[in-house]
Amino acid sequence: MTKTITFNELRRIKDSLPDGSMQRIADELGLSAETVRNYFGGHNYQDGSGCGVHIEPGPDGGLVMLDDTTVLEKALEILKESQPEATEEATQEEAIAAAKKAQKEIQPMPLEFREKIIANIRKKTLENAKLFAELGVEETGMGNVGHKILKHQLVAEKTPGTEDLSTVAWSGDRGLTLVEQGPFGVIGAVCPSTNPSETVICNTMGMLAAGNTVVFAPHPSAKTVSNLAIDMINRASIEVGGPENIAVAAKEPTMDVSKVIFGHKDISLLCATGGPGVVTTVLSSGKRAS
Repeated sequence: MTKTITFNELRRIKDSLPDGSMQRIADELGLSAETVRNYFGGHNYQDGSGCGVHIEPGPDGGLVMLDDTTVLEKALEILKESQPEATEEATQEEAIAAAKKAQKEIQPMPLEFREKIIANIRKKTLENAKLFAELGVEETGMGNVGHKILKHQLVAEKTPGTEDLSTVAWSGDRGLTLVEQGPFGVIGAVCPSTNPSETVICNTMGMLAAGNTVVFAPHPSAKTVSNLAIDMINRASIEVGGPENIAVAAKEPTMDVSKVIFGHKDISLLCATGGPGVVTTVLSSGKRAS
């Protein structure tokens, strides 16, 4: 069984394991400890074997395609034993809290600074268009790489930013009226499997321009490419001095996770991209929705 994961995520799993885990994995799977270390990014090939790991350029340290997930599955099993299991609701609560904190930093920022973050998101989207296209097709089984590259280029070049925000004023005998567009706050967004990373990037740029942050509910069959796009967005923000967590999501999207978003008191607006079922659910949530 093959699996695609980012290099930094692979290293985070390795660094989270309790002491002695490399040797335990090696003993249980009949491997040398150095072979297991190589699997997680080590390079001591004199004492251990390679594990069919291929690294492609991309955000979060690059994309790792594992030809065999046996070592990874054993590591996740050990990790689960050593840590108390968080509920899906608790994980989503943490994501929403992080987005709320980031929104408090984004809202008072000048439009010029928001546009600086958006410009870097555009740049990184163009740089990683092929990567997102290939991973999207591989993960979802839908579309073709050439078309998806074009879609990412279109998102990067044509999604409106702060230029859509305008201030309007009227004056007359009764004084001056000034109308400015303000943010909703934290927006909950449901994403499809058809254009997962494209939707994440497009939504974030438009919502960020107006001073919002966004909590995504990715489609379960597109969670890897969706979370990779979210990671790229946050790195783009941090690179130019912006906050992290301007876009967030639970790593394991489920209907229960989506329900937390739909009903959460800190989510001010819902945005749905998908089929009639999910759109109807969002529009029936009792929240303002689009």
